[in-house]
Amino acid sequence: MRQRHPHAHLDWLWLGRKGHFTFEGIKQMFQSRGKKAGVEGLHAHLFRSSNAHYWLAGDGQESDLMTLMGWQSSAMVRRYASSTRVDRALDAHKRRSPGDRI
Repeated sequence: MRQRHPHAHLDWLWLGRKGHFTFEGIKQMFQSRGKKAGVEGLHAHLFRSSNAHYWLAGDGQESDLMTLMGWQSSAMVRRYASSTRVDRALDAHKRRSPGDRI
């Protein structure tokens, strides 16, 4: 599809009718499509947070997540995965609790 786009030659990931999307344009696009899908408050960072959560919940390695997301610091992992940290900890406890294996 990108090859057929009139601005395919641009290095930008997000392309629109007039060229590349600006930060504000990407924000508006997520909001508009989120409303159409019935997801209020949709934003780009929600995808990063969700990806970080599911990666770690699936026992993915933090260093692999950092590499895939382009993060240089584990502080970014903590930032994007912090809202679901307690859920992951409780789930890990259920799966690994020594008391349940006695």
